[in-house]
Amino acid sequence: MAEQNRPSEPPPRFSVRGRAAIPTRLVRSTVPVGGGRSVLSFDCMKPLLALFILLVLTGCVIFPHGEWVAPPASGRVLDGDDHQPVARAKVTRLIEAFDRKRVVSTDAHGNFDFKKETHLRWLPFVCYAATPIHYRIEAEGYRPFITNLYGGGSFSHGRQPHELGQILLQKARE
Repeated sequence: MAEQNRPSEPPPRFSVRGRAAIPTRLVRSTVPVGGGRSVLSFDCMKPLLALFILLVLTGCVIFPHGEWVAPPASGRVLDGDDHQPVARAKVTRLIEAFDRKRVVSTDAHGNFDFKKETHLRWLPFVCYAATPIHYRIEAEGYRPFITNLYGGGSFSHGRQPHELGQILLQKARE
């Protein structure tokens, strides 16, 4: 009779027999827990491991690459008639292979200097041979002077500077 006075409780959701059957059903299931391969399985990690090894071996540097070196250059610009220095003459160094152009001006004594240039870049070909470097000297009242020298390249390290010596400019005829 005491049980009749207790408030009615909802029936239990699972019976003892039903609870014992749950692990058996999970073991017999053909679908793995998680719905497929584990994210940490070796099969899933193979592409990531290959990518990691590739990045480490290449050093994350574009390939092929190289350091291209342009040698230092110096010279002196003089008047062709009286051998006096030509001040403020414009000296241009053009390296066509890399579309590089540098411009300096002569000082009061007609001297000019280009520093050695190094440039790390992607190279479609490795440049074993020296490449043409053009120098153009221009001054007001004088005809331009152009010279073609060879130097630089991927492996020269700028060891042989371009000594242009004395450049005699001829006056422009009007």
